[in-house]
Amino acid sequence: MARELPSGMSFVKSANTSVPVARSRAELERVLRRYGCTGFGSSQDFKEHRIIVHFVVPDTVEEDAEQIPVRLEVDVRLVCDHLYGWDARGYNEREWAQAERVAWRQLILWVDAACSAAAAGVQKMSEAFFAHTVVRGDDGVARRLVDHLDALSGGNWRALLSSGTTNEGR
Repeated sequence: MARELPSGMSFVKSANTSVPVARSRAELERVLRRYGCTGFGSSQDFKEHRIIVHFVVPDTVEEDAEQIPVRLEVDVRLVCDHLYGWDARGYNEREWAQAERVAWRQLILWVDAACSAAAAGVQKMSEAFFAHTVVRGDDGVARRLVDHLDALSGGNWRALLSSGTTNEGR
């Protein structure tokens, strides 16, 4: 069972999940198939504590819709930090295992909500997964759009989000 969050930490849905990773991975694939996914794969880097999920989904419900390649990446360390807070002693195996289970549950919640909104016409899949849509740069390397923007701007594109913004037009 997860320890109580340190002060200042927010609620984490599914923090106490006991669903095994393999079952969550299979459930994520079922969710994606429900929404027309034509390709799915996942990998984990146990040393770096990273989960990578990639899939291809139709942008809209139309039969001839463009296929959108998506790659979602989760740093399990960050999930662990939000569950337990970081301290100098590091994490034990039980905490890593729980953070991994929570990360997979979060992936299901994220993907299901985004795909459900797209299926209802609230947004397109390309809008739902915009930052994680895979694009090919001028250098020929395929990467997520957010990573492409980082490469183009030297990691400074986020500064545009806060500079010169107003509430005009609301």
